[in-house]
Parts: sequence; structure tokens; C-alpha cells
Amino acid sequence: MQADFTTDDSHAFLLVVKRADALPDWVKESCSKEDADSLSDSSFADCHSRLFPIHCKEAAWMSAVSSYSYGIPPGPWSDRLKAACHAYGIMPEVTKAIEALRPSMVDGASKEASEEVIPHALTLESVGGNRDFYPLGNAHQIRESSLKMAADSREKRFPVGWIRLAARNLCKAAASVGVTPSLIHPDITRLGEERLPCPETVKAALAERAAIGVPEGGIELYAKAANDYMSGDTDLDEAEVFWETADNHFQIQDKVANVATVFNTGIPQAHADKAARQLFKIRDTWVPFAALEALPKELVACSLTKEAAARMLSAMSGGDGREATQALSTLEASDLDQMARLLLHETNAA
Repeated sequence: MQADFTTDDSHAFLLVVKRADALPDWVKESCSKEDADSLSDSSFADCHSRLFPIHCKEAAWMSAVSSYSYGIPPGPWSDRLKAACHAYGIMPEVTKAIEALRPSMVDGASKEASEEVIPHALTLESVGGNRDFYPLGNAHQIRESSLKMAADSREKRFPVGWIRLAARNLCKAAASVGVTPSLIHPDITRLGEERLPCPETVKAALAERAAIGVPEGGIELYAKAANDYMSGDTDLDEAEVFWETADNHFQIQDKVANVATVFNTGIPQAHADKAARQLFKIRDTWVPFAALEALPKELVACSLTKEAAARMLSAMSGGDGREATQALSTLEASDLDQMARLLLHETNAA
């Protein structure tokens, strides 16, 4: 069922417009669903469906900009909406907002080019020229492309590396036009962000392959490829290519889940990085970085040797637990003992 801005509580597109300094000062409170229900049919651009209010310039601006953001195809109502915008003298403001909502080209092409060429999440070279998949021209196309991409992922139409690239491009385009993650297929949302591997998921995938007849030697090779990736010896693409190749070799590709569901199911990398910044390690004990920040700098400076103090003061001001862990690992035993005493005293005092 088609809807307009009066039934969308998020109004995510306004955030994008505001960041681009394209939100008019006179756009204050939007027309609510209750307000719209009290309007006459003639107060809407689409009189028949009672969509896109145009009873005031703010409503006309919201209707014009939101209809673009939602990717709603033009219809007979479009002329009434455009006429209302002209009558209120707000076409420049509408145009400026829509320009802000245009997703940037994935390959970095200019905005002028993006007005003529619809960006796509995936472009593949072929004998007859490039072929584009999953259009990203507006919010409607982005949502529809996420559904098609998820289906193609399940059906293994493309290698998982290509789908991951397309998913990341789609999620970037969605963010640029204010499409909330809840409107994107969850499989594509997961693929679109970098995630840590989940050992339990890998273990389950190995068991699944063993259960359908992959010999023990084959399972060991699957496990080695996974462990090499999880230990940082190889990258994600290498692990996934090996698993896909092995699935094809053992002719089980139609009997097991997509490899994308094996390695991209852990916590988002961004969350892991945030957690890593908030903790540091001293003598095999993880301590909140806030405890280090709370130490008086003058106390640290006079309690450690000059070189050790310089390292720790730099780490304390860096705001990153990983840097603090590295700095602590370079301290001499006496300086490390002193840091441990300072932290223990600070913790007990708190």
C-alpha cells in the first residue's frame, strides 16, 4: 500500500537534507496522519487516494521531497504537486533538497553524470559491454534491489564476494538518501557491514558438511581455511573462495547454506572496535580505559621513569585502549608494577 510522509514517523530523509543545509527554516512541524484525516480531498495532490498534502507550502515541500525519497513513481498527481510548489514559490527549495537526496555515484562519478546515469550496486564486465545490477537511483529502487539481492544470494546466482560488494554499495547508497536499515532486507544489512566471524557458526557449518558426506580430510581443509581467516593469516575473500570451490568440488553447493552465512554472522567490526577502545590489558587483566583516564597525569609523570611516563601519558590522551595495551607491553617490570599500583589505588578509591 502506497503511503506518504504523514504515515512515516521516522522522516529519515530530513536528516540527510538537514546535513546538506537544504532544509528550509520554515519547515517546522510536519502534517500528522490525524491532521491529514481532517483535510478535504482537494487538499491532496492525489485526491483519489488522499496522499501528498498540499494545503500549505510546508506540506507541499514535504510531499514533493518525501515522494522522491520514498522512490514513488510519478503519476497523475505529480502535476498537481508540482503546480502547488510553483504556486507557493518553493520550487528552488524543493530542487535543492532533492539534489541533496541523490545518492552519490558508487564509482565516484560527478553529480552531473549521476543525473543521467542511474547508479547500480554491482557492475560486471561482459563481452557485449558492462552489465549493471541492482539500481540505486532512489529509495524505492534501493529497497527493491535489496530484496532481489537477498534472493540472488540465497540462490547463489553470484559469488559471495560479488554479493558482499553489492551489499556494501547498496547500504552506502541507502544511508546517503536516508533509507533506514529496517527497510533493507536483513541479509543484505548483515552483508553490507564488516562483521567478525562467529566460531560457533563456523563449527556448525563444518558439522553440516560432515553430516552430508564430506570426508574427514575435506573437513580438515575447510577448517584450516576458516582458522587461517579467523587468525588473520588470510583475508575474508580467500576463505570464502576456498569454501565455495570446495562446495562445488564435493557437489554439495545445493545442499548447504550460502557461504556468506558462515563468515559474516558475528558482531559488527565497528562494535568490536568500540569495545576494544574502551578496554586495555595489564598483566592478563582487562581494565576499563576510564580507569586509566582517571589517573592524575602529574602522578603518572612523577611515578614512572621519564620514558615510560611519556609513553603512558601519550596513551592516556589517545582515548584508545589498544594503544594503552601496547604502551604497557613495552614498560620495564618496575614501571609496570608502579602502573598496576596506581590503577589499583585509583580503583579502590573510586
